[in-house]
Amino acid sequence: MASFVIEGGHRLSGEIHPQGAKNEVLQIICATLLTVEEVTVNNIPDILDVNNLIQLMRDMGVTVAKTGVDSYSFKAANVDLAYLESDNFLKKCSSLRGSVMLIGPMVARFGKAMISKPGGDKIGRRRLDTHFIGIQNLGADFTYNEEREIYEISAEELKGTSMLLDEASVTGTANIVMAAVLAKGKTTIYNAACEPYLQQLCKMLNRMGAKISGIASTKTVFLYSGQLSMLTTENKMLSSELDSVRHNEETLEMEIQLRHCRLAAALQDRDQSQASKRDVECDFQRTREEWFHLKEKMNFDMSNLKDKNELLSEKLSNAESKINSLQIQLHNTRDALRDITLVSERLQRDLRQTRCQMKDTEQMYENEQDKVSKYTAKQEAMEERLSQLQNENMLLQQQLDEDHKMQIRKKR
Repeated sequence: MASFVIEGGHRLSGEIHPQGAKNEVLQIICATLLTVEEVTVNNIPDILDVNNLIQLMRDMGVTVAKTGVDSYSFKAANVDLAYLESDNFLKKCSSLRGSVMLIGPMVARFGKAMISKPGGDKIGRRRLDTHFIGIQNLGADFTYNEEREIYEISAEELKGTSMLLDEASVTGTANIVMAAVLAKGKTTIYNAACEPYLQQLCKMLNRMGAKISGIASTKTVFLYSGQLSMLTTENKMLSSELDSVRHNEETLEMEIQLRHCRLAAALQDRDQSQASKRDVECDFQRTREEWFHLKEKMNFDMSNLKDKNELLSEKLSNAESKINSLQIQLHNTRDALRDITLVSERLQRDLRQTRCQMKDTEQMYENEQDKVSKYTAKQEAMEERLSQLQNENMLLQQQLDEDHKMQIRKKR
């Protein structure tokens, strides 16, 4: 089994230039399908998944040109929609996890998309429910072709709506974002992911003409702005998650203090050069964004609770009829329970009366037993007395007989 052996005690030194984050660049490349204009992306990492997606874009008819060591330009003016139904395209999708993020841009721009079950690293359960349900909420229809084992998605027109994601999925939120920017009307996403990858994607889409607010929060709002256009705008990837994510509160406070000090020093020297002034303004803007991000993070629980309350208020009207029927059932149940209770009380009362009668009967029985015992004793005494009297009577009879015999003798 492969393993990493880490041996400490050796000082590290030197400089590195972190390459772009894979998860972000997959989203950005898929987002280039939303416009017919050329999009330039910098700091693209030279890794297998990214290279496979770039080649897939070429196969789809997107014009891809390498403009630098880590820079590419994409122009999706002539996408081959017929190729999207080919077995070759579906086979490549099945081996690339990031291909699932083609659904949002394709459905938003062309009204249809086909994709097989995406592959990727086996790192546990990574369901696609959030992607599918979110895009369905915008008006798309999903069907599963069992014979070809593919998903077919279609939509005549996407329409803005409000939705609550059951999980803050990063790729799921990105897919819904890319579909929502071309949906007519206002779209509001609750429990949206707010990782730096999503922030970069939303900022890029805003530069293309989208109207997205609530970036870096769990509530993101989109306004339909028509067709997107990139023109000469370029996008640069984040320098990997290890280099970009600084969410710890204490680290942010120290960073804010440090940047305030730098800002104060830069303000003192602002007259020296216009370039220094621009650096200070950029530094101040980044500090301000970080401070707002920290503030939103500290109020996350309250914001999340408010969002859930808004959703519950929307569902309340649908639940009223169910509540009324349940109240009727409860009323009927209470009546039946009341009748049962009355019957039970009558039975208990009859039982108590029966028990009292049984006690009285038992008492009478005991009294009669006492009388019978006394009568039996008295009868036995009378029988004994009668026996004595009978014995005495017999003795008297014998005496009379003897006296009678003696009298007879005397007469003789």
